[in-house]
Amino acid sequence: MCQVRSKEPSDAWSRDCLAALCVSRGEICIRNTVSCCMGVLRVPDWNAIRAEYITTNISYRKLAEKAGVPFRTLADHARKESWAQGREKHRNSVVNKTVQKVAKKTAGDNAKKLLKLMEATDKIGEVLTDALDDPEQFKRHIITTGLGKGVTIVECRVEDKYDSKAIRDFTATLKDLAHTMRDLYELPGIKEKTAMDIAAERLALEREKVNADSEGAKDITVMLKGDTKGFNV
Repeated sequence: MCQVRSKEPSDAWSRDCLAALCVSRGEICIRNTVSCCMGVLRVPDWNAIRAEYITTNISYRKLAEKAGVPFRTLADHARKESWAQGREKHRNSVVNKTVQKVAKKTAGDNAKKLLKLMEATDKIGEVLTDALDDPEQFKRHIITTGLGKGVTIVECRVEDKYDSKAIRDFTATLKDLAHTMRDLYELPGIKEKTAMDIAAERLALEREKVNADSEGAKDITVMLKGDTKGFNV
C-alpha cells in the first residue's frame, strides 16, 4: 500500500502517471499523490514553462522535451492559456520599450549636437561682430613681394582703399551664418515671413466671405396670383 506524503497533483497527466507507476508494482495507491511507493514524481511547473515559452523563441516540441512532459499535454496547456498571444504581446512590449529607449537616446544625442552647433554659431557671430567694430578691418591688404631667387615677403598693410574681396567674403560668411541660425533656431526669413503673412490674410478673407454668404442666405417666397393651372415648380 502506498503512503500519502503530499498534496494531490492538480495535473491529470501527473495523476495518471502516478497510478500507472503504482499499478506496475502491483500496489494500489490510497490517492494519486506526488510521493508514493515508487518515489517522488516531479509535477511540471506550468507557470515556469509558460513563462519560458512566452519570453523566448523556443518551440512547443523542444520545450516539452526540456520540461519532460508529453508534447500533446503541453500543446493543450498552450491552447487553453493562449501562450501564443502572450508571446506576441510580450514581443510587442519589448519592441516598444526598445524603440522608446532608442528614440530617447537619439533625441538626447541630437539635442546635444544641436546645442553645440548653436554655441559654435553664436561664437562665430561674436567674432564677426568684433571684426566689424574694427575700423581698419577692410583696409588691411595682404601684400606679397618677390625678392628674386624664390624669395618672397608677405606682409599686411593698412591702406586708404578698402579690400573689396575681403568685403565680399565677409558678406558671404554673414549670409551663410544667418541661414544657419535661422535653421537652428527655427526663425523664418523675410520671404518665409512674407509668405506666412499672405497666407494668413487669405485665410482671414476666406472666413469673412463664408460668414457673409451665411448671413446673406435667406429663404425667398414667390406668391402667384391668378390661374396657376399648368404651372410646374
